Amino acid sequence: MFDGDAGVGLVEAALGPERGEAVIHLSARDDSSSLLPITGRQNALFPGTVEAGAATIRCARSDGAD
Repeated sequence: MFDGDAGVGLVEAALGPERGEAVIHLSARDDSSSLLPITGRQNALFPGTVEAGAATIRCARSDGAD
């Protein structure tokens, strides 16, 4: 979607309370992955968002502090 757009910079990191690493819960849908666990209730309310895996990712603070 943003391919070739010089005004957009993407950072592959999650925002969290501390800088470091965090486990992200990967949803079967691209728009529903989260640092919070994906529950059965979420999938009941939003079908297709069942957890498909997990990965360790970089976590940063939104204010840039360490």
